[in-house]
Amino acid sequence: MEMQYKREREEILWASRRLTNGGIDFLPATDGNISVQVDKSKILITPTTRFKENLTAEEILLTDIDGNLLEGNGSPSSEMMMHLSIYRERADVFSVVHAHPVFTLSLSVSGRSIPTELLSESLVRLGKDVPVAPFAVPGTEEVSESVRPYIKGFNAIILSNHGAVTFGKDIYDAVARMETLEHLSKIAYLCYLLGEPEYIPEDGVKRILSFFKGKR
Repeated sequence: MEMQYKREREEILWASRRLTNGGIDFLPATDGNISVQVDKSKILITPTTRFKENLTAEEILLTDIDGNLLEGNGSPSSEMMMHLSIYRERADVFSVVHAHPVFTLSLSVSGRSIPTELLSESLVRLGKDVPVAPFAVPGTEEVSESVRPYIKGFNAIILSNHGAVTFGKDIYDAVARMETLEHLSKIAYLCYLLGEPEYIPEDGVKRILSFFKGKR
């Protein structure tokens, strides 16, 4: 039988290799997971315990919206339920990326904020805030419950002592938000070393959000 959804599988492979970046920045070891919703009842998702840069299109798993395996061998990512929760809550979302970005995690576990109003591009892609979900044991239903209050109002969520999840209208949108979050975190980290950051004025924040509303 011919493999279904070849284009979407190739997009997941592209994202896996881009975010691996040598295995140190976003997806160390076998960490992280990526999914694409191919229609309202099915998703493609990376398998568990696999190095993302070595994945093949055949290894990407097809499940229904309840998490039942429809095509492929192996087990879906342990965070599949979080992905499914996001798709159920957001009709405008068609891709979810969960990663472990170094600077984002370093700041969050140190109790330092990651203010999007440091950079114009961060405001545009991430909105006015990136919430931090309460700690939940990875791979359990607790993760879905911890992020649920933030899904409708945000496009990026930090998972306490764990990682981050971003989502968007397609895989490029979701990946861009993860990269923007980590870039912002690097800038924030350096600012905290050098002194107190200077933020975009509140009026500027409002004008940026108003101007770009619906454009990203």
